[in-house]
Amino acid sequence: MAIAHITKADIKRGKKILKKALEAAEQHPFDPDFQPVAGFQGTLLSPYICISNIRSLIVREDKEGWYAELLLKNVPEGWPDVVGTASALPLPSKNLALLCAYEMVNDQYQMERAGLAPKNPFPGSPFIVGNEVIFASYDGNW
Repeated sequence: MAIAHITKADIKRGKKILKKALEAAEQHPFDPDFQPVAGFQGTLLSPYICISNIRSLIVREDKEGWYAELLLKNVPEGWPDVVGTASALPLPSKNLALLCAYEMVNDQYQMERAGLAPKNPFPGSPFIVGNEVIFASYDGNW
């Protein structure tokens, strides 16, 4: 796992990008046959990936290339709070990183709209037993 070096300036810019990406996602007509591109569901962080839990939509560059990343608000202590394009496969341009960033937000927005993903992050900490992570909740909203 790579460590993302995200600055306060990245977060501030990312909040503006997130606002624009959400506005764009809201303009898409509802498609009951929607198929996501980003595919964060089924990952360890998927119970925490929801529109209401995105702090910032980071588009950043380092010496290797460009990245698009969701910075999450609430995750269990010690867990990563960033998910996005693969650190081993940086993107070649800012425009492509922006496109990926918008697709991540649009996918999540449309999945929530279609009832395929929760609209709120998992309410609590998971149990870790051996090499398995168990998410159990008494909250009927999740």
